[in-house]
Amino acid sequence: AIGVSAGTAVSRTGGTERRNEYTAMGSPVNEASRLTPEAKRRLGRVLASERVITRAGTERSSWRVAEEVLLRGYENAILAYEPSDKVSVDITR
Repeated sequence: AIGVSAGTAVSRTGGTERRNEYTAMGSPVNEASRLTPEAKRRLGRVLASERVITRAGTERSSWRVAEEVLLRGYENAILAYEPSDKVSVDITR
């Protein structure tokens, strides 16, 4: 399952020579993380936040409202979007 969000986040690498670690922090990271379990309950297993859809430009028509969800740690529900039935992927390219 995949949860997708958009916005400003901070990322960095750290660790030691033997073990390098990467981390990302910020509201969109948390939102995407909390959308993922919700996406598991959907047939397409992908949910995007309204932040993504507002930035999608011409691709916006490829998404439809899935449901309003109250994410863990959030006071207000958000609209979650899923790929519309019109979306198809050309795997022959």
